[in-house]
Amino acid sequence: MGRDSQQHPDAPRRLEHDTRLEVSLYQIGFGAVAVVLFWEHRIVAPNDLSRINRAFFDFNAYMSIVYFVATLADLVLISGAGTALQ
Repeated sequence: MGRDSQQHPDAPRRLEHDTRLEVSLYQIGFGAVAVVLFWEHRIVAPNDLSRINRAFFDFNAYMSIVYFVATLADLVLISGAGTALQ
């Protein structure tokens, strides 16, 4: 019998690795930010800067709000803070 067959009762249990793909709201928000940043850089051409205000001011404002909401929602879901309000 190896050492693994007998475990002290107070020892922490080994966590089983879950092989399912789990995507958090934070990761979704991060992916959305990456896509918007890529899109921002695609719509502004070096010889045509007419869309620079839209690209870097409007998109960044929307992107920061989406990223904040996704991060906050993920933190609330992970910590269970939403259940304390009920």
